Amino acid sequence: VGGGSVIDGVKFIAATAAYEGDPLDIFYRKHRPVKAVPFGTVLTLPATGSEMNSGWVVSRKETQEKISFGCVWTFPQFSLCDPTVITSLPKRQLQNGVVDAFSHVLEQYLTYSHDAILQDKIAESIMKTLIEIGAADKNTVFVLNHFSHNSKNVLYKDFVKIAAKLDFEVSYDGMVIEI
Repeated sequence: VGGGSVIDGVKFIAATAAYEGDPLDIFYRKHRPVKAVPFGTVLTLPATGSEMNSGWVVSRKETQEKISFGCVWTFPQFSLCDPTVITSLPKRQLQNGVVDAFSHVLEQYLTYSHDAILQDKIAESIMKTLIEIGAADKNTVFVLNHFSHNSKNVLYKDFVKIAAKLDFEVSYDGMVIEI
């Protein structure tokens, strides 16, 4: 029962509970899960889609490491989402969820190099829909940070070109934005 972070934690636990070795073997990708303990989810905050995918992102507090992983064994067996719970959330929580979803889609859109026009169009439509449902308005200025630290080594000039397709700006040292 929870949002994306809780569900991601359950996925990691499900994979490690079915493994007789050290859970850190899975964390550090020394072992790829071949099974997981079945689990279901009860979503309390929509944002990342964790209730419908097999991926997870977990952190190791002691070392400040964060990893993403996934396998066919960590799809939830079922997911429940009561729309009345979602509508009862404070507006700020809903906005945070929309921004979180937007960030996930945007990061993949900007950092994965591929020739998948359909996937790009789907990502663009998701981002535009999130804007339409209230995450932003026509006066919102979207400023992106450089994503090269995500191992895709996108050059600044290329990042600007990609972002321009969505009418986004890319940050730079000394940038000032008037609000």
